[in-house]
Amino acid sequence: MLGILVSIGASGLKAQPSPRKQIDPFNRYIPAIQLSQQTIFEAFAKVYESSGIVVSVERTLGNTKAEEDRKFTASIRGGTVSTVLNEICALDQRYAWSRDGNMVNVYPWKVVGDQNYLFNRRIPIFNLNAASEADSAAIQAVDELPGQRSQLIVLGTGGTSFNKPWTVSLKGLTLRQALNRISEHLCPSCGWQLLRGLRSEPTIMFFHKLQSDNQAEQN
Repeated sequence: MLGILVSIGASGLKAQPSPRKQIDPFNRYIPAIQLSQQTIFEAFAKVYESSGIVVSVERTLGNTKAEEDRKFTASIRGGTVSTVLNEICALDQRYAWSRDGNMVNVYPWKVVGDQNYLFNRRIPIFNLNAASEADSAAIQAVDELPGQRSQLIVLGTGGTSFNKPWTVSLKGLTLRQALNRISEHLCPSCGWQLLRGLRSEPTIMFFHKLQSDNQAEQN
């Protein structure tokens, strides 16, 4: 009888499927990138095409005139997303990158750690109540920065309406992170970029797919 009971118990056991290990998208391999008199922002657009990882960029701003984007002819070896991003920033060493969730932010090296830089400033509480547009949400994020009022121009390009009104309360985000959250809520492939221009007139635009500077200026 004991043998029968053991046999029945064993036959009732089911192997539990082992949980599938999540692959970090930044460890995915992407192919080599070729640049021919192109900016690093063209390379970042190609990273998105190969990996689906959104790259939001902040260009260096000039004091009296806009700084030119440098152009390169180079071959960037294939590798993991993180490795390729390092290689791209090594071409134009004015820029660094960091990860925020599954989004990449690219910004000038010289602003790292600068708490007075607009996009590094922290919002104590970012409240949105039935927000319907990414553009107006970005302006509200700037308005909620403590201290002296800051200016941010949001270039309207159309297609920045949320699928449904968004109510949210987020604490302790930098303005950069707030813009990331707004982009992510807009669509999975959406991001934002700080356009070439002057420090006195910082201008951003939201995008559904990262474009080259020439494409952005044509829109």
